[in-house]
Amino acid sequence: SQDVIFPTFIASDDASEVADGGETITLKFSENLAAVADDAAEHGQFTVLVHGVANDVTATSVSGSVLSLTV
Repeated sequence: SQDVIFPTFIASDDASEVADGGETITLKFSENLAAVADDAAEHGQFTVLVHGVANDVTATSVSGSVLSLTV
């Protein structure tokens, strides 16, 4: 059967955090996510604003239901 329910972001989960120094943002979702390519096309799908200023995503990774973005 096809999964027709989109994963939802769980901000209240302890796995959702911004690491000390702010270079890595970890986002916890309600279900496992598909693999990410970790290339420029993948990075371009995300916008990270710090004090209203856009910061480029330089790396992406997925481990189960956790997505990590590096800026």
